[in-house]
This record gives sequence, structure tokens and C-alpha cells, in this order.
Amino acid sequence: MQIDRDSMLFEAVEGTTTVPPQPVRIFNPGAAPLNWQLIIPTLDDQRRSVSWVRASSARNTVQPGGTPSLVNIAVDPSGLRAGSTRFRLSWPRRGCGRATGDRRPPANPPGGHSGAARFQ
Repeated sequence: MQIDRDSMLFEAVEGTTTVPPQPVRIFNPGAAPLNWQLIIPTLDDQRRSVSWVRASSARNTVQPGGTPSLVNIAVDPSGLRAGSTRFRLSWPRRGCGRATGDRRPPANPPGGHSGAARFQ
């Protein structure tokens, strides 16, 4: 499993309701079909609900060398207060364990995606 980015940063002004979604592409460089599933956590780094994070697709299959899956990750900043928050997305896949990323910009993320949501 390969993912075309290792970080995301969503920025908005407190009280706004829209932030452009950010695309993520999931590639399969392997020899067998890749079944993946996206898991959005229930809590962020401050133990608050992450119900404001959305994905256009939560699971799919990518054929070997085939067209990558496209997932648009979006946040809904309405109702969020000014400040920064971090969250993890997990991409478990059959037979390969789990790829996770801390949602802040690390130097070398462990796989998956990393980034942050910042609201001013």
C-alpha cells in the first residue's frame, strides 16, 4: 500500500463553515488486490469528538498496478473554537497490519497520513 501524501493541514477562521477537502490517493504496488479501509478516530489529541472529519470513501479495493483509490478528506469547522487539534487516520489492510499517521507534520511519519487542523 502506498499513499500519495504523508500530511494534511486544514486551516479556517472560527465560525466559517467550509474548508476545501484534500485528496488522498491509495496505490497498490503489490501483486494481489489491495482491500483497504479508512478508520477515522472517535477522539482527537485532546480527547474531544472528531465527528467533524469526513471521508468521501471509507473502503475500497485497488487492483495491482490499477487506478488508485481517491479519497477526499474534509473537515467541518463550524462549531469548532480557535486553536489547533491533531488526530490520527488509520488505513488497515488485510495481511499487512495497520498504517497510521499522527495528524501533525512529523519529520518522518510512520505511514498513512499526518497533518493538523488549525482554526483561528
